[in-house]
Amino acid sequence: MAVSSFYSTYLPAMAGFATAIAVDPQDSAYVGGRSSAGHAYVVKLSADGSSVLYSVTLAGSGVDSVTAITIDAAGNALVAGQTTSPDFPVTPGALQQKLAGVQNNSMGKPLVRPVRLEEV
Repeated sequence: MAVSSFYSTYLPAMAGFATAIAVDPQDSAYVGGRSSAGHAYVVKLSADGSSVLYSVTLAGSGVDSVTAITIDAAGNALVAGQTTSPDFPVTPGALQQKLAGVQNNSMGKPLVRPVRLEEV
């Protein structure tokens, strides 16, 4: 894939570190990682990096992190990560609904609602 644009930016209100990135066919970047509060997050940036299109936090009471992101054919971000949260949010009917041991892998598709930039 040829790179059609280049930019560098800070992620607003996302102190911590990024551990995963993916780019969709429209050149929007999806960045995931762990915030300084220990919560997993996914941020979608516009193709030119000038705006946040959405930001989602995935968190329980432990430490959660996104370690991989891919974009499906419908343009949805699918994420994988790790959690130590006994109350990590899972969907009904999930393969594993409770933490087993000290740390588990997690995966899913963040449920995203439109947000105003002021909310991010």
